[in-house]
Amino acid sequence: VLYLMLHIPAICFCKIGITGKSAGARAKGLDRAMIGFPVPVFFCVVPGAYHVEQWLHRNLKPLSAKFYSGDGSSEWFLILAAPFALAAMLLIWGVEIGLVYGAWLVFKNA
Repeated sequence: VLYLMLHIPAICFCKIGITGKSAGARAKGLDRAMIGFPVPVFFCVVPGAYHVEQWLHRNLKPLSAKFYSGDGSSEWFLILAAPFALAAMLLIWGVEIGLVYGAWLVFKNA
C-alpha cells in the first residue's frame, strides 16, 4: 500500500510511504515516534509499491523535510510535494480501474 499522509497540526508537512498494513495502522505506529499525529489522506494498492515510493522520493528530494528523528522520519516532505504524489497515486488508480474494466469487457464479449 502506497500512502500519502498529512501532519496535524503542522499541515505544511506530508509523508509519502508504503506499508504492508493499512495506512491507518501505519499512522498509529508513526504517532508514537513524533509530536503531533499523521492523518492518511490517500492510498493506493500497487504491485511494486517500493519502487514507486522510491521514484517519488528521488524526484521530490528537493522538498524533503526531516523534522524529527525516529520511525519514518526520512519520508516527510513539504506540502508542495503532496499534489505530485497525489497525481501519481490517482494515475495508478486510473490505470488499475482501466485494466479491470478492460478485462471485464473482454470476458463480457467472449
